[in-house]
Amino acid sequence: MLRYCLVMPPRIFVCIPSYKRPDALETLLSQLSNQDGSEPFEVFVLNDGGDPRSEKVLARAENNRYVLNWRSTDEPSGLPSARNKIIDWIAGRAECTPSLIVFLDDDCEVDGRFIEQVSIAARSYDAFCFRITTIGQSGIVNTLRNPWVRRILAPFIGRAWTRIGFIRGGYFQELMHPMQADHLPGGCLIYRFDKYPRLRFDEVLNEGNAILEDTDFSCALRQAGAQLWYIGSYGIIHRPPSTGGVRVDVPRDKF
Repeated sequence: MLRYCLVMPPRIFVCIPSYKRPDALETLLSQLSNQDGSEPFEVFVLNDGGDPRSEKVLARAENNRYVLNWRSTDEPSGLPSARNKIIDWIAGRAECTPSLIVFLDDDCEVDGRFIEQVSIAARSYDAFCFRITTIGQSGIVNTLRNPWVRRILAPFIGRAWTRIGFIRGGYFQELMHPMQADHLPGGCLIYRFDKYPRLRFDEVLNEGNAILEDTDFSCALRQAGAQLWYIGSYGIIHRPPSTGGVRVDVPRDKF
């Protein structure tokens, strides 16, 4: 007798830790409300530090595309802790069912195909990120304009040899085919939560200053058996505003 198994698509949870960036947050929420396709998803926003302007944005956010969940904290948590708070928030309702956590920074921007592309990639990969094009100022230089240098460094995208201190990003480069990576950027970090429900970000690494905490989390994913993939054929935008941000305070020597 033949047996048929219905494979349920994972529930998609878009997680946005936000710290004093109400305008950027409003832009991202608006873009998520205008997604193509019919894939259902939920959005979880942590208004870290209880910014009043962000609370107003969240309170008036209306859409028919996703379910919005949001909370505020009395004091700033810092990015690693803020991410963990969202994971813990979701944990009770997602561990036992196929579920996908999609971390986005509040200053990211997406087009109408984002959720559709997440759903497509999740059919093949348990942990991945998309191309990230940074526009405007950023605390870390991550854009190379020289095409020859980009070509030379292309094989090293997403590589991490921690024993010798070599950690390479390069997630702004467009690639025709997905590429296996050693680590993923926290600004667009997507993984199967039901398969790795116990993983959390290190809140004391670099004194909690959100430096390399995403690399550390990626290493934990790999140690748990996940393969990490960089999908450079589709991209989002990172547009850091001049104020606010997910890092509460980063001394320059931490870079």
